[in-house]
Amino acid sequence: MLFYHKLLVCIILLMYLFNFDIDNASKVTTLSDFQTLSTYEDSKLAQPQMIKVVDSTSYLVYDSGYNQVKQLNLDGEIIQEYGREGEGPGEYSSVLNLFITDDQIYVLDQVQGKILKYDHQGEFLSSFNYDPTNVTSPPPPPPAPSEELASKLDRNRNNINNQPYVGQSGNVLLPSDHEEYLFELKDWEGEFQAHMGGQRQDIQADMDEFRSDITNSDLLDLFSGNSFPVQDRNDPQAYFLIYSSFPVIARYQADGQQEWEVVPDITEELKELEEQYFESARQLLEVADGVVIHRKYTTGASNTEGELFLATFTNAHHPMWIHRFSNSGELQQQYKIESDVDLIPHFDIDPKGEYAYVITEEAEIRRYNIDN
Repeated sequence: MLFYHKLLVCIILLMYLFNFDIDNASKVTTLSDFQTLSTYEDSKLAQPQMIKVVDSTSYLVYDSGYNQVKQLNLDGEIIQEYGREGEGPGEYSSVLNLFITDDQIYVLDQVQGKILKYDHQGEFLSSFNYDPTNVTSPPPPPPAPSEELASKLDRNRNNINNQPYVGQSGNVLLPSDHEEYLFELKDWEGEFQAHMGGQRQDIQADMDEFRSDITNSDLLDLFSGNSFPVQDRNDPQAYFLIYSSFPVIARYQADGQQEWEVVPDITEELKELEEQYFESARQLLEVADGVVIHRKYTTGASNTEGELFLATFTNAHHPMWIHRFSNSGELQQQYKIESDVDLIPHFDIDPKGEYAYVITEEAEIRRYNIDN
């Protein structure tokens, strides 16, 4: 009798493990088919670095080659331009992020420390100034001794961690100078609304401590405050806060109240990113001192159902993955973006969450269907 009991337990355990593997596998979708929206040969874009979807018919691109924010339709035609290079009203030095609301377009110029507001016809309306020295952005790592190692490092490109963010209401989340919080919410006139996020960390690392942590494969407390917000498109009073290095996802209301906080599943692709990070950081520390940053997630978006989409860090050694989470933070789907060309670590989705828009290193704009 005992033998049959043990046998039954083993059968149940095997069934559980088998089903668990099936469930995990069922979450993975490989996306290889795409639609090309624009190419370098079209002579409309020189070096696109950032993309934001306006609606089902058009999208915004920041083109660092022309230092210009452009709106294109799905045929690759430029239908609007926003601002220009300069230091005057409506002008910017460089663009780190773009934000879209029903009535306005916002451009983040981290060099001049201002956010520019335009209407959808391209007319400049006003600007919001902030102190860029309060933004805790780590420097890029020191030069790598080989091209192969350099290709594995996160060079801090398109790093939106701890940067200003404009929500659907036009309010601004700014990096907080309060030691207990990561962000503070202000209205467009600069009036304080609420604090959000956990304790802020000093980005200055002790090199001996950094070496020890890298040797022991421990992620530094230094990275615990690395985070970026994503507006919940289903609730203009709610924000997701993504701690990009560990990772952790939290959801806040605009009054600063945290609704929940979850630690997502560490998927195989996230494990591979972490393993490569420690390997490349150790190699770099053999020849130079310098902190190497680590991002599991680089950017995010939400659809009108309130689902959250996060893109993993990507480089020549790792494809981009897009993780789809429910409004309560449960991982629902993993999309592997297959590409014959390296992708820039940035993406966006359309409001309904049907397509993912990406940029290749060859200045090509693509969109993948994620609603199959």
